[in-house]
Amino acid sequence: MEEALLAGPFPYANALTLAFSAKESLFKAIYPKVGHYFDFDCAKWIDADYTVGTFWLRIANTLSPSVVEGNIYRGHFAHWGSCVFTLIAGDANAPR
Repeated sequence: MEEALLAGPFPYANALTLAFSAKESLFKAIYPKVGHYFDFDCAKWIDADYTVGTFWLRIANTLSPSVVEGNIYRGHFAHWGSCVFTLIAGDANAPR
């Protein structure tokens, strides 16, 4: 399912790198609220706007009282040469 959602203007390998980086940014953003290790399958890629560099991830299962299944986080990304940079700042349920 996520594989199909990664279809966009980038080659699949670049899109996969973007998704990995996005989930790593999510991990760093919410770990203080979760307080324990969780894997990348706890978040699902749901969409991206490649024209403005925005993506959305949905929490797949409850990780803590404040990080619950269904929460949506919005992040931003940029490419610089062969590198991708991602950032998630803010609370859950970001508007799309």
